[in-house]
Amino acid sequence: MIRTRCSRRFAAVTLATVLSLSAAACTAGDSSGPVASSTAPPSSSATAGDRGGSSSAGAVTQPFGPGCPNLPDTGDGSLVDLSQRDWITALAKVPALAQLSVTTALAELGNDVSGIEDATVFAPTNIAFRDLGVVRARQLLTNPAEAADVLRYHVVPGRLAPEELPGKHRTVLGQSIEVTGSGEDFTVDGRARVICGNLQTKNATIYLIDRVLQPS
Repeated sequence: MIRTRCSRRFAAVTLATVLSLSAAACTAGDSSGPVASSTAPPSSSATAGDRGGSSSAGAVTQPFGPGCPNLPDTGDGSLVDLSQRDWITALAKVPALAQLSVTTALAELGNDVSGIEDATVFAPTNIAFRDLGVVRARQLLTNPAEAADVLRYHVVPGRLAPEELPGKHRTVLGQSIEVTGSGEDFTVDGRARVICGNLQTKNATIYLIDRVLQPS
């Protein structure tokens, strides 16, 4: 559970660092190099949001996209390692998602999603948070209730394989997002691009996006 002394201590220690990330380029955590070669488990499909379906033969089972972070071949943070972790824990292992990890901890989002067996997570990168501006990023870091609503808008119950992304999907917040595109080129809500897709964790499929989505 996120509500622990350890997580609160971690969040407090890293808050100042995260705020500085919002004001500076986050190139170290958002490398555009390819994901290191490794074996990841196939993406499992499930009915999700307003659209469901099963994976077709030949579905993509490896991360794709120009913004995929460099991950080690083995050990902590490798594709195999991430596939064995729950998605909230996995966020902390991907440098490009450092600010999302801290914001998720501060918002105690784990309490809301702990009962979801599988999910699709549209994960804003450090640069996506930076582009919000320092003031807005600080608001999310200092207002857990507001941050929780924004983050719930990024989570769809059920795993979505790449070929299942196009369409509308109901989020944990209760509002729907819309994904357009095909192949390896997808846009969420008409403005956020998927820059790294199909990153597998134990209980979620993660798609890195270059903007923070805003619920209505």
